This record gives sequence, structure tokens and C-alpha cells, in this order.
Amino acid sequence: MTVRIWGSDHSPGALPDDEVRVTFGVRRQLSWSADTGFSINGVATKILGTANHQDVAVLGVAVPDHLQAYRLEMLQKVGANAWRTAHNPPSVALLDAADRLGVMVWDENHRNGQDSEMEVMVRRDRNHPSIIIWSVCNENLCHSDHVVDDARRLQDLAHRLDPLMGRLVSANYNEFNGNKTPMDLMGFDYGPEMYDRWHAEAPWKPSISSETSSAYSDRGLVQNDPKTGHVRDYDTEHPSWGQTAQVAWQAILRRPFVAGGFTWTGWDYRGEPTPYAWPDVSSHFGILDTWHGGTFPFVFPFKTTKTGGGLQQKEPHPILLVN
Repeated sequence: MTVRIWGSDHSPGALPDDEVRVTFGVRRQLSWSADTGFSINGVATKILGTANHQDVAVLGVAVPDHLQAYRLEMLQKVGANAWRTAHNPPSVALLDAADRLGVMVWDENHRNGQDSEMEVMVRRDRNHPSIIIWSVCNENLCHSDHVVDDARRLQDLAHRLDPLMGRLVSANYNEFNGNKTPMDLMGFDYGPEMYDRWHAEAPWKPSISSETSSAYSDRGLVQNDPKTGHVRDYDTEHPSWGQTAQVAWQAILRRPFVAGGFTWTGWDYRGEPTPYAWPDVSSHFGILDTWHGGTFPFVFPFKTTKTGGGLQQKEPHPILLVN
């Protein structure tokens, strides 16, 4: 859109006083089913996602735009088709890259009850076709003075500002699951042993594993080494709240009603060096190493595994862009 000040002295060749360019995508309505999961462009699709912090290695959050595309492309190579922005709205460069590459996005508000944060996020991001889910909050960030009422208000705000794109509103917060869920989409935060119970309590509600696994490893290593801060690479190590990648994803893939999931995490990141502590300063949760992107073996079955509904997972769906 080009904006010019109109006047009697206006000439067709004059330079604009201001100019705004908006790239948007065209796709069919998203479809969500409490029984069969998720479809995009009329194609049943299991969401094979990863949750990610915004920081990159030594750069922190001052990430050059081209690295956002690189991070998405590396995850696509191992079969991922979705990205959860943990735990805040991402840079616009990441969303632009997701639009171009056909990566679906869970766009996450930082804190429950903060209406202005949610409004800014939805207004800024709603033209991006890659976004399929709005999230009001994550875990402890869902705590507020009036948790359920605040979440409902933010959900209503998202519907009012974005009424036509078929996006559901969710949260990574287990207190919102079950028969009293206030959300459009139940977000299962780990707890695969609870999936069937939550679904039985609210069989009319679609669901997704909003965060799963938390398996940790370092690529190419055969044994744990607490002294050097390394974890072996056999998908055997996980914290008390998580599961190995194989266990976590079988729980998702065997249940048609679970629309998909988001592994914690796609990339390693600074902080949370579970299972170790200082002087280890990097996480070990990532499918991909902090910088060079080496992978560990569990991700490759993403490309070939059939879901419980018999669906063969295919390549990410391209999105038509109109500039």
C-alpha cells in the first residue's frame, strides 16, 4: 500500500510521503477436529513441531534475519513442519521466513492477563498465513489474579481481532485441560498418560501436545560425562517431567485426536543445562546443536512414521504468497 498526501498540485510522478508494504498469504480455512486432529488446505496433517527460544548461540536475541530462515530450514530437513515461539512473540523475520518456507507457527503471548501484549501480537502478526494457533501463555506465566477469566478475555480479544482465519486459541498449561477447559484448543503440557483422560473429559474439544519430551542428549557421544557437561546420544535420558523422544511421540502419533505436538526443543539454547548445573551453561534438549545443527537419530522417523489414523506424513505444505 502506498500513501500519498492528496492535493491539487499532486503529480503522478511525485515520490510518496510514506510507504508500507505488506506481504500476505492465501490459504484455505484451517480445520480442527476433536476426533481426527488438524487439516490445512483440505489435507489432514499431523503437526510435527518444535518449541524454541529466540536466542541463537553467542548472539543472544540479536539474531540476523537470515539466521531465522536457516533455523527453520534445518528443522524442516529433519521432518519438522511447525514452530512454537517460546515464550513470547517472535521477530517478524522469523514469521516472514515461516511464510516463505511453509512452516506452521504457534504464536505465543508472554503473560496471561496482559491485554495490551496480546493485542499488539495479534494486530502485528495476523496477516502471516503461517500462524495457525494463538497462545495466551506458558506454564507459570499463565498465573494471574484471575487465571481463567483473564485467559478467556485474551481468547475473546484474539477472536475479535482475527475473526476469519480459522485460528484457535490455546495455552501451554495443564490446568486448562479437561471438562472445564476455557480454551478453543487444549494444550497438553507433557503428561502423555493423561491424554486419554483429558480427551474423555472434553471430547468436543480439539487437542494438541503443546510441549513434549524434553529428552536431552549431545550428538555423537556414547556416554554421560558430568565433568565436561555432556549427555549420551541414545534417546535414553530425560528429566522426571519428560519422556524419551520415542515414548513422547508414539503417544501423539497413535492418537488421531491429538493434532500433533511440539518437542522441547528444536535447537539447544543458553540456560537450563539439565541434567547438569554451572559451569555448564547450555541446554541439551535440542534436536539440533546450538550452532552447527548436528542432529540426533530420533528425529528422522518423523519423515516416515504413520499416525494412528493411518496418515502418511508428507512434506510441509507450500503457502501461496502475494506481494
